[in-house]
Amino acid sequence: MEILCCDSLLNALSCSAFSCLLHVQDFNQLPAIFHRLPNEAFDFLFGLRYIAIDAYKCMESCQPRSSIESMMTSNTPKSNVSRACRCLCGSTIICLVLAGLAIFLAIRFTDSDSPGDVLPDDWEDLFDGENTFNATGPEDAPRWQNDGNGLSLQIIQALDERWMPYFERSVRQWDTGKPSVLDLFSVPVAQSSEVSSSCGPVEGSLKVCNGDYGETGWNGINELLLLDERIIIASTAKMNDYYLADASDNRKQYTMCHEIGHAFGLPHTNEDFRNENTGECMDYTNDPKVNMQPNQENFLFLSEMYGRLPSSGGVDDSDEPSRNQSSPTSQLPEGNRKRARDLRGSRRLLEHSIRYARDTVLPKIENRTDGKEHEDGWLLLHRSAQGSLHEFPLGPRISLRVRKLFP
Repeated sequence: MEILCCDSLLNALSCSAFSCLLHVQDFNQLPAIFHRLPNEAFDFLFGLRYIAIDAYKCMESCQPRSSIESMMTSNTPKSNVSRACRCLCGSTIICLVLAGLAIFLAIRFTDSDSPGDVLPDDWEDLFDGENTFNATGPEDAPRWQNDGNGLSLQIIQALDERWMPYFERSVRQWDTGKPSVLDLFSVPVAQSSEVSSSCGPVEGSLKVCNGDYGETGWNGINELLLLDERIIIASTAKMNDYYLADASDNRKQYTMCHEIGHAFGLPHTNEDFRNENTGECMDYTNDPKVNMQPNQENFLFLSEMYGRLPSSGGVDDSDEPSRNQSSPTSQLPEGNRKRARDLRGSRRLLEHSIRYARDTVLPKIENRTDGKEHEDGWLLLHRSAQGSLHEFPLGPRISLRVRKLFP
């Protein structure tokens, strides 16, 4: 009876642990997850190995391996067998519980762009498609440095004439949204300080480009150059004419708005194609006609990141309340601002990072079509049926973060 009880408990716990692993939708996520754990967590996980070894030894002592051993155990007092089985149950159950806890903590306490909500609340959808990825909050999102009074940003447009209507409309919508957060001004690539046919990153600017990048598996891509995985140094947004040249106007407008939104640090609002459209371009959709523009929820999110622009009359320009009453998360500690200034003072390091990203690292991930970006050194932070998020360490404190939007 005790052995049957042990088997039932072990089966239940094994199923629970397996369910946790199933929610790591792509096992390539695991390196990115454990890469971000503190050293103490690694020690804890390594210690589970010894618990497992003890449990295995208990199992050997409880289960006879041969008919001779069966005869020997038949003469063993029943209390000793029972004690061995209790040892098996106790050690193995503890091992499985701790392993499940470790998996949960690893998933739960990763950074903002890692799959922090891999374990959803709606467990009834356990095996039913993708779950919404909405783990990133304003306090976690990467952002441009500012003074807490909104964000002023130069946008360098390297687009052909076909894309100009979509670009101008998106910039106008992002620039005039309420509450007022963004102060955007665009310049043609020929007037900027950095002219590059490769659409490489430019420090302090968002660069928007289009081109026939080929059968890459993405119709839009956003690339962030980050300091300390937190502060945006540069961003590029690219529209792939291989997929979009003959796409509808709605699809082009949606993609332009979507990739520009990522450049401000915005995450996806929702990644589920099956639910109702939210009416804004950071939501994944198969029907973009109602998702071609940002909405107030996007601007409330941005206002928590950057604060609001001072209005001409000194009065808040929005009739809607803030998402919360906290001060803008863009007001980073002085230490963070000083680190950014120190890095910008090291021109050689920054210029080398930009060249290396433009000439070597970004072309590889842009042209990768087999989903094996990790072979080039990229960490997969998140993947769904509609897109993926990757990170690459360029050097001390500098990294790249790339979001792909699939066709």
